[in-house]
This record gives sequence, structure tokens and C-alpha cells, in this order.
Amino acid sequence: MNINRKNSFHSCLIVVGLLLVIPIAYAENEPTELAYRPFGEARTRYNLLNSDRTPILARPNRAINKNALIPPRTRRQGFIPRLNISEEYNDNILFDSDTVVKDFITRISPGFNFVNLTPRTNFELDYSFESAIYPDNSNLNNAFEAHNLFSSGSFRPTKTTTIVFFDTFFSYKDSAQQIIPGLSPRNRSNENYFNLQLIQELFPKTELNLTYNQILNQYEDKNTSTSLTHEGRVSFENQFSNQDKAAVHYAYRFINFLSNNARNIISGSNNSENAMIHLASVSNTHEFSETLILNTEVGVAFTTKPSSSIDIIGNVSLLAPIKNATAEFSYNRDIKTAGGLGSLLEIDTVSANIGAFLWNNLYGRVGLDFSRFKAADGQGLEFIIIEPTLSLEYKFSKQLQFRLGYNYLYQETTSENIEIDSNRVNLGLIANY
Repeated sequence: MNINRKNSFHSCLIVVGLLLVIPIAYAENEPTELAYRPFGEARTRYNLLNSDRTPILARPNRAINKNALIPPRTRRQGFIPRLNISEEYNDNILFDSDTVVKDFITRISPGFNFVNLTPRTNFELDYSFESAIYPDNSNLNNAFEAHNLFSSGSFRPTKTTTIVFFDTFFSYKDSAQQIIPGLSPRNRSNENYFNLQLIQELFPKTELNLTYNQILNQYEDKNTSTSLTHEGRVSFENQFSNQDKAAVHYAYRFINFLSNNARNIISGSNNSENAMIHLASVSNTHEFSETLILNTEVGVAFTTKPSSSIDIIGNVSLLAPIKNATAEFSYNRDIKTAGGLGSLLEIDTVSANIGAFLWNNLYGRVGLDFSRFKAADGQGLEFIIIEPTLSLEYKFSKQLQFRLGYNYLYQETTSENIEIDSNRVNLGLIANY
């Protein structure tokens, strides 16, 4: 958009900022859902389960594996089909700075969830696809506009050994899910996140964690760079007290840019060489109480290819009660790739979320996410993404749920003075058997 877009953008930030600092009243003391964070990628819209299209997550069963990157979700055992029907208004469905197209979109998303629990094992499988109908832009109608497939499990072969895995696959044609401006609209993107973790108790208070991660980002548009990331991680954790747990970590990250003919969009040059990064860090978790938890991690990333450099990385997150609501604040900095940009990036993300049951079965949430993407070598484009969200969810029963959500998305390419924004309002019903 042009510079006038900044007025609506700043107004929206002020409203969301006020909502973040005003205590939520009349709330019951209930836990919020935990957002899914794929390991090795920034916490932004294009790699998160869209809360507008999935059921409310119950409280994670942390006792199964407290160290899992994504705790298994507590659901009823067995096969549970569901249907999500929603009506959405979007004032920039192509998420384009020049061609602004508005439409009311009908989304129909059937899916299912399957859970199997035994004393030693936990397995979950969740799948849904989404059909989208655009009344004023029928050429965009798609019976399979998006797919979401999620599986996770844990197995305890012995009392001191736990094996955990999860795999998440996303496929979508939503232009607002992409980070790169100027692409052909409605190109399909595919993302897959796989994690395998072994937790071995060495001593009563000391654990060894061995983790393997694989991340595939594939794009239909040939101008983007498909990438495959492999990461191996070793961690030693020690429980010093009931409140404090500390750990040391080492990871080796190899990023293979598979689209050798693609241009490196962020710098305008040929696609980057494969990247090799060594990461070392120390972390600490302090539990002031069961609901007030501070996590900190700081370290260095030593890049050996395509060029040598040393960068500071780290993250800090605070999970805290505010009166009877639950709030989560986090900051993360890492060196990786994202969004088909074809190069190593410095990625900074800041997130704030507050949620609570406002009245009986009425659940409210307000959030604000900020992300900055910049070439690790300091050359080329720089992207800023800001996304405030509001949502209300009412649970009529275990089988029927109502949701009203608002999402504002703002993206700026600072060096090119390109600004894009969109407003999205979603009203829907989710039916579970």
C-alpha cells in the first residue's frame, strides 16, 4: 500500500497495545492453549497452526514429556471427526501492494483427530483440508486450498528413557502466508517440520537430550528458493532445585538450498550456497510458581559457510498470570532461512499474548507479533512483519464451538519502501462428533 496505510496501521497498534495492558476482568483461572512453534523457524504467520481454523486446544499433558518441543495435546481417545464452517471478509485477499482485491470467503474444512494412549505410549494424528469459495473472484475457488497434517507420539521403553516425535505438514495457496512481495499470487507453498528426540535420564536430576530436526520449505513459484534444513542437537540438563533447571546445548545446522536456478530475492544475486552453522548456548528455567515461569537462553552462532561470521543468539520467554488471565511474552533471535528467500537471515521475533475465560465458556485472546528478517551478511532487503490479533471463542458444548476473530497483517520491505496490509474478519462454527 502507499504511505497512507500507516495511519490505519498505527491506530490498530494503539488499540491492541491498550488491550494488552488492560487486565482482563471476570475471568476464571483456566490455562490457555499453547501455540505450536516449529523448531528452527521464526514464530510468524506462515508456520503456525492457524487458530481460526482449528479447535481450541486443551491443556497440554506435560507429565507425558515435559521436555517435548510440542507437548502432546489432551483429547478424548479414539477417532473424532469435525467440521469447521466459516465466513470471512478480507480486504486484500492477494496481499498485494498495488492490486487490492476484496471478497467474502466461505471456508469449509472437514477433518479428524485420533488419539491413542497407553501407560507407555502416546500417539495423535490430526488432519484437515480446506475448501474456499470466493463469490466475487470465482477463479480463485479451490476445493483443496489448504491441508494440515499433524502427528505426534511418545514412547517410554524404560523408566529412564523417553522417545518423542512430531511431524507437521502444511500446504496452502493463501498469498498472505508468504513473506516475499512481488510473487505470482496464489502459488502453492508446502512446509514440513519433523522432530525426533531421545531423552535419557543419566542421574536422578540430570538428563541427556538428543534431537534431530528436519525442515522442508517448498514453493511452487520457481523464483523462490526451496530449502531443506537438517539440525542435530545435544543438550545436558540438570535440575538444581524445585524451581531451577539449567542446560548447555550444542547444535549443528546444515541448510541445503535446493533451487539452484532461483534468484536470491533478499540480495538480488544468485542463490546462496549451502549454509553450515554451529550453535552453542546455555539456558535456564526458573519456576516462581506453577503459573509464573521464566525461560532464558543465550549463545553464539558460528557460521562457517557461505562465509565466516559470529552472531549472538538467544531467547527469553515469560509465562505469567495477570489477575485471572494467562499471559505469555517472548523474544527470540536466531540465524536461519525462511520464506524461500534463499539466504541466511538474522531473524528477531517479539510476541505477546493474553488469554482467559471471560465468562462461563467464553474465551478471549489478544496478541501481537513482530518479526524482522534481515540478511545475515548485512546486504540486501529487510522485511518487517507486524500482526495484531483478537479472538473470541464460545463453547456451546463439547461438540459445538463458535469463533469470532480479527487479524490485521502489515508487512514492510524497508529498503524498497514497499508496504502491504490486510484486514481479516472470520466468523465460524466448529462441530465435533
